[in-house]
Amino acid sequence: MKISLSAMVLGLIGYGASATAQTDRPFLFAHDTRTPGTLETLATYRVTWGAAGNGALRPIGAAALGQAGFLHEVGGEIGLNARLSLRMYGVISDPSAVGLAGAVSGTVGGEVRGRLWNTADQRHQLTVAVGALRELSGALAFQARVIGTMRFGHLRLVGDLLVERSTRRAADGLDVVIVTGASYAIRPWLRAGVEYVGQDLEALWDSAEIEGARHMAGPVLALVSERHGLQMVAGPAFGLSATSPGLIVRAGVQYAFR
Repeated sequence: MKISLSAMVLGLIGYGASATAQTDRPFLFAHDTRTPGTLETLATYRVTWGAAGNGALRPIGAAALGQAGFLHEVGGEIGLNARLSLRMYGVISDPSAVGLAGAVSGTVGGEVRGRLWNTADQRHQLTVAVGALRELSGALAFQARVIGTMRFGHLRLVGDLLVERSTRRAADGLDVVIVTGASYAIRPWLRAGVEYVGQDLEALWDSAEIEGARHMAGPVLALVSERHGLQMVAGPAFGLSATSPGLIVRAGVQYAFR
C-alpha cells in the first residue's frame, strides 16, 4: 500500500475522526502509536527497580535503568489535534538508590509525536517523534523515534526504534535502541504479553561503541479500563547479555483526563 508524502502532511495538520484518549497502551518499554484526542491528556507514573548493571543513567531512552535501586518517572501527554501530541516527562532516582553520599540523578525531556498512518482506532498505525532531554548533570541529548503497531484480532504487535545523539562526555556518536513486543487480550480488561529490549545496538557494527550491546526480555501484564480511562501495567525484564542489568522490575499507572 503506497502512502504519499502529501497525504501524510495533510493527515498531520488536519483533525482526524478519533476524539477519545487511547488508554490501551499495554507495553512497559515500547512507546505506542496512539495519541490522545484534541486537548485530551494522559498522565503517567512509573516506578522501576533495577539490579546493578553497566551503563549510563538512561540506557533505555530516558528510562534510567543502569543504576541499582528505584527510579520514578512522572509524565504527561496532551493531544494537539487528533494526530499530533506533546509528551513531557521527568525521571529521578530514589535517594536511597545512590547512598547517603551520592548525588541524586535525573532526566527531564519532551517530544512531539505525530501519527502518519491511520487513526487511533484502526488496526495498523505508524507514528514518528522528535525530542530532546536534559540530564540534571547538564548533558543534552536529541532523539528521533519511529513506532509501528499492528493488530490481528486479539493480538497487538509493536516495534519501537529510537536513535539518540548525546552531548555527554565520552558518549557514543549515536545510540540505537529497539523495543519489540506482543500483547494478547485475554479479556477486554486484561492483556498479557512479552517484550524485548535491545540497547546500544550500534555495537553490533561499530567496534568503537563504548557501552556494549544490551539485551533484555520479559513478560508484561496489563489491566485496562477504557471506560474509566485507567490502565496499570507491570512486569519483569531479564538481562540476556553480560553487559545487561540482571533484572528489572517495572510498574506503571496511566489515567486519561477526558
